[in-house]
Amino acid sequence: MSQQALTAQELADRLGGVLQDCPPDRVLAEVRPLDEAGPGSVSFLSNPKYLAKAQASQAGLILADPQADLKGRPLLVMTNPYWGFAQATGWLHPEPEPAWSDGPIHPTARVSVDARLAPGVTVGARTVIGSRCVLHPGVHIGDDFVLGVSATVLAAHTLTGPVHRQCSFLTGKEGPSRGPLPPSRGSFGRCAGTCGRWSVWK
Repeated sequence: MSQQALTAQELADRLGGVLQDCPPDRVLAEVRPLDEAGPGSVSFLSNPKYLAKAQASQAGLILADPQADLKGRPLLVMTNPYWGFAQATGWLHPEPEPAWSDGPIHPTARVSVDARLAPGVTVGARTVIGSRCVLHPGVHIGDDFVLGVSATVLAAHTLTGPVHRQCSFLTGKEGPSRGPLPPSRGSFGRCAGTCGRWSVWK
């Protein structure tokens, strides 16, 4: 079995829930929304307004609270299904191991020649630092991060890679930066991926 796959019983044991109408040896390898889930997927119901979606879902396992009326659906009954879904996401979709380097700038990183990096700055693998970016002392930029043109990261801040892999925040003066947070205080951006949220870093 893949390291990222778990059986329904293994999930139940880890999350402290009780299986209903689900074989304990069912293999689950991903987490998906109710309307996109398949037989090998874990999904969840935490809001009653999505009950119809849960009843129609093809998910192999649905995390739900004891009040959910989902008779006949494969359930893992638990007190906080939203928390359980977050835990399952971490187990079934783990972040890759960071690519460590002995030097402060990883050899696969691309740093613009006119970017200014203060002492103590570290830059991770495959990260791109755009033109005229300014990184203050002690800043750490993790793996696979793209910092747009003229962005500034203040002292001792850490950007460690995307929380939502499709996020693309428009920041700085001219270009996009992709990652979990806008890279400068007071900047803001809207995710260009599927979540569409606005974020402000004050």
